[in-house]
Amino acid sequence: MAHRRRGVRFGVLTGLVIGLCLAVGGHFPALAQARAAGIGSEAGLYLSASQAERDSNYPTATEMLGRLLEAHPDDIRLRRRAFLAALSAGLRGEALIHAEALREAGDTALPLVALTQAVAVLADGDADRAFALLNGVTAVGLERFALPFAEAWIRQAQGHTNEAVAVLEKAGLPEGTEGLLNEQAAMIYLMAGDVMAAETKIKALGEGVDLLPVSTKRLYARVLVAQGRASEARALLDRAAQGEAGSSLQLQSDRVILADNRVPPALAADPAGGLALAFQTIASFAQRQSQLMALRYHRLALMLDPELDLSWLGVGAILQDRHQYSQSSTALQRVAATSPFRFEAQLEVVANLQADKRDDDAVQEAETLAKAHPDRFEPYMQIGTIERMRERWGKAISAYDLAVKRVTAPDQRHWRLFYFRGIAHERNKDWDEAEADFKRALELEPEQPYVLNYLAYSWVDRGIHIAEAKAMIKRAVAREYDNGAIVDSLGWVLYRIGEYEQAVKELERAIQLEPGDPTINDHLGDAYWMVDRKIEAEFQWKRALNLKPEPDARAVIERKLKDGMEPPKVIRID
Repeated sequence: MAHRRRGVRFGVLTGLVIGLCLAVGGHFPALAQARAAGIGSEAGLYLSASQAERDSNYPTATEMLGRLLEAHPDDIRLRRRAFLAALSAGLRGEALIHAEALREAGDTALPLVALTQAVAVLADGDADRAFALLNGVTAVGLERFALPFAEAWIRQAQGHTNEAVAVLEKAGLPEGTEGLLNEQAAMIYLMAGDVMAAETKIKALGEGVDLLPVSTKRLYARVLVAQGRASEARALLDRAAQGEAGSSLQLQSDRVILADNRVPPALAADPAGGLALAFQTIASFAQRQSQLMALRYHRLALMLDPELDLSWLGVGAILQDRHQYSQSSTALQRVAATSPFRFEAQLEVVANLQADKRDDDAVQEAETLAKAHPDRFEPYMQIGTIERMRERWGKAISAYDLAVKRVTAPDQRHWRLFYFRGIAHERNKDWDEAEADFKRALELEPEQPYVLNYLAYSWVDRGIHIAEAKAMIKRAVAREYDNGAIVDSLGWVLYRIGEYEQAVKELERAIQLEPGDPTINDHLGDAYWMVDRKIEAEFQWKRALNLKPEPDARAVIERKLKDGMEPPKVIRID
């Protein structure tokens, strides 16, 4: 039978093969799968595009879908996918090409199409065209927020401040979103020079100035400065810094500027920048439900303001979480050298290199960062963690030592530094140093469950401080009830003190929480043996072997399977 070109509407057999490849092929290049299955090049492109979308590799998905569209330019579903992939990838030109094709085809299923076009022409300075593009668009989902925000800022770009605010007031958004609307209205009024109206909108929130979000406090500080009330603005931000644990870098930057009797820069230079900040807020709101929608709104924000550092950080964080480490680093490198977030962005670049199994490059990047910022401990802490994960304990300890030297007055946020160094010391068989670090970590964060667990487990393993260890592990379990490793520690201390029946109960729960951990399986096997459930014990030991324990543990398990187990020495509670 002659082959018939069918676009993406493949025959039953071809579709079945593609479906099977998608189901089992997550770890292999999609095109190679297609070739191995004997599928033609068009099907291979489709499979490559689908796999790229699943992997969040949106540049590749855009390319593959674009090549398919060359043969099937009228396929609306394919065009929508290409548009969304291009928008997610931040490929402005490609996204606009697909958006225009969808508009010409009369497809109005995606409000994001019109929104993207409007954003692009607003960024280019054509507010009238942007306004026309949004005419008649129906809002669904997040667009219920995005469309009125966009229309309001476009009206402001046209010079119609009152109409812009009226759009927000008539938006009909869900109850509880008044703060978002009033903040946007206040920004519009401030940009128009009507500072009294801006203050009225902020105060209309009715929560009291000191209860407002940090973003609104920063806006209100600018309103106060515009009224000649700089001292009130300074006091407001000083109180905000005291009330916010680890207050934002932007807030701290504003405080420095005001303390120097300078005027802080406008939050947005023009209406396009104002809309960019609105989309950035939507992205932050969306991330709780959908990373992909958050990514798209960050991309829209960056179309409007390519220097929006928090959106570059947002893009970088989402792509990092989706294992697109190189693309994440590319986004993070766009954070300006003058931005207060530049250092944090560079730290995340190091984390990307480590996650991408480029440890040597990560160490080199962190060393460069440490030299450029001699007052910051984090780069050496990251080096220590990289070396610890490589089980190079001495190098890890040396890096952590350098980090500790840079901490002049340790506080709560530094507990991890001492905890991680303690782990490296413990694995390096430097117990006295390890114990001191764990105790120091607990001084900084007294009820930290991971530190409580590690120190208590180590004591039990050494047969010391058993009563205190048992109490500590119970406190850790109370705070991390669903953590298999910590529940295992409780089961193991019960086993070591001879409470075998109770140990079985805890270890069985630990197995349910983390069935793939060889140590927990081994522990449960020991506990089963001691309550005369020997067949089940042997099953757990065999399972532990299959889960690839460390070599010394493997030898012990193999010996137990061969010879059984002698009753352990019971540790008496001191």
